[in-house]
Amino acid sequence: MLWWLIFLASTVALSPDLWKQQVRRIGEVVSGPTQNMSYILHLDPTLPEEVQRAVLQEIHHMPHLILTLGHNFSFWISPHNSIHIALLTKKHQKLVNYPPPRSLLLLALDSEVDASLLTEVGNSVKNLAFISAKGTVYTLLPFYSPRPVMLGYWHSIHFNLWDILSKNRLRHFHHHAFHLAGWNADRPFLYTNDYNGGIHAGVAVEMLNSLSRPLNFTYTLTKEPPDLEWGNFINGTWTGLLGMVDRGHKNFTVNSLYPSTERHRDFELSPPCWADGYAAFLLRPRPLPAWSNMHRPFTLPVWGAFLTIMVPAYLFLYLQVSTVTSSLTNVSVHKGNAFNLERLSSIPSLYSLGSSCILYPLNFQCH
Repeated sequence: MLWWLIFLASTVALSPDLWKQQVRRIGEVVSGPTQNMSYILHLDPTLPEEVQRAVLQEIHHMPHLILTLGHNFSFWISPHNSIHIALLTKKHQKLVNYPPPRSLLLLALDSEVDASLLTEVGNSVKNLAFISAKGTVYTLLPFYSPRPVMLGYWHSIHFNLWDILSKNRLRHFHHHAFHLAGWNADRPFLYTNDYNGGIHAGVAVEMLNSLSRPLNFTYTLTKEPPDLEWGNFINGTWTGLLGMVDRGHKNFTVNSLYPSTERHRDFELSPPCWADGYAAFLLRPRPLPAWSNMHRPFTLPVWGAFLTIMVPAYLFLYLQVSTVTSSLTNVSVHKGNAFNLERLSSIPSLYSLGSSCILYPLNFQCH
């Protein structure tokens, strides 16, 4: 998991007692809830030199650390498994200007920075915590109260786990009513059950009912969009179901909509709950007759290999026999010699297929 450690500040007069305590808390955080992780430290060069030196001294022992300098805030866009830790002053950069991360921990260097800045983050942050300059830990529960909720006073023993420090704000919705954009023309995901009073039915309804009980929320669902469109980006605006969500008329939709570049740019997609598979169906070949089993193994490659071996073998044997016959024909035999050419019939035939022989030179002495 990649963790981000971000420091945002501006040139201000900081109280030594406050920033020293907060720097010490940073060391307790990185050595406690977030130990053995990788960090990217964005250290603002406008911070007082002694503050920068103290921060680096607290985190220099971390095994994985990347240090960046400057005011480039493009790092707010990060993977969902990243955690941001930001050190703020009273002139901090507004967080609302950038896409919020999934998990965020804010620490105040100045007493003028209070927990009210949590309202700038929005509801997209899953884990959120704020530590004030005096060590008070807050979070924001958007479905419980519009004001920050106090979790307690910072202590490394009490907040020894990240899950406790950054309270998951979306575990309980406190009877909140969500308004969903739906279209009952998406069987089997969402359709109208005509046999049960025309109520909503389908896989999406079963999922909503299963989640609404443990998460404690209710919902309303439309039967179709006003313009009878699924959701297309036309002339800079969204139509259909996605248009209702984009304009804030509905909270989200549960129909089966395929992801695209435009949809991924303007909406946050949940993990897929259904995957479709497509295949081509071809006619199965008819079985071959049994009488063809004798010659089917002799394919063209087999015949080619057979001829490649046998033709050179026959040519080689033919040259051998021709050489021996020519040598015997040129021998001059004396009339009184007891040597009889008929004895040549006892020589094994060199035309025997598959046989092998060794030829020795024949020496004749003529008188």
